[in-house]
Amino acid sequence: MTGQRKYDSGSQKRKAKERRDMVIQSFAGSMDRYVKGKPNQSEHENVNVIVNVNTSLDENDNAHDLNENEHVDVLNENIDDLNDNIEDLNYLNENEHVNVLNENIDDLNDNIEDLNENVDDLNDKAYDLCDPGNWEINISQKERDLIVEMGPVRVANFIYPVENNRSFNDKYYTRSLANGENYDRPWLVHSQLKNKVFCFCCVLFKNGLSSPLTSANQGYNDWRNISGRLVEHEKSSSHMLSMKAWKETELRLRKL
Repeated sequence: MTGQRKYDSGSQKRKAKERRDMVIQSFAGSMDRYVKGKPNQSEHENVNVIVNVNTSLDENDNAHDLNENEHVDVLNENIDDLNDNIEDLNYLNENEHVNVLNENIDDLNDNIEDLNENVDDLNDKAYDLCDPGNWEINISQKERDLIVEMGPVRVANFIYPVENNRSFNDKYYTRSLANGENYDRPWLVHSQLKNKVFCFCCVLFKNGLSSPLTSANQGYNDWRNISGRLVEHEKSSSHMLSMKAWKETELRLRKL
């Protein structure tokens, strides 16, 4: 940055004018000693000299004023340029902020889409796991917990397929005792996919030897002998242990 130009104060200008007048007067007196000619001619020439000196001094003042005006004009131009630069910078900053905001919105929308896809996948997975026919032999702990949280699923008013003139019936969901009492069999589930029944807890919590009722890749569909087979199974010790493990898992998941 260039240094600021210093200007004379009013008192300094008055002193300069007094010195200028003294120079003019002394100069006029000295001219009388060196210039020869008629008196009126000498006076005329002295006047011309004084006029020329005054003119030169006035021109210096005018030049000084012009320099001041030029300095002001240049300063104003610099201020205008600075303001333009500030406006351009503000415009760029605003646009950059808008661009960053738009990018963040796009990223957020992408994350929402991914989340929705994950939710859809989870819902599809949960729907698939409602049917024991979709369970794996070596089911993971995460899937086991999810199935336990959903609980056994029974489809109301489902028309069971007929095989060899026989089919599964909702009455098998209930155990009838000799004294006339009836007990629900919450562990018994039917697979629409395979048209077979499974023991919910024994498939999830394997205890003892594998059987069609307790194996995810098998299932039971001997509808002629199903009543006796269900009674035999629910009295077994392995079934009791699986029931215990099921209820303990339910309790653990409720505390989470």
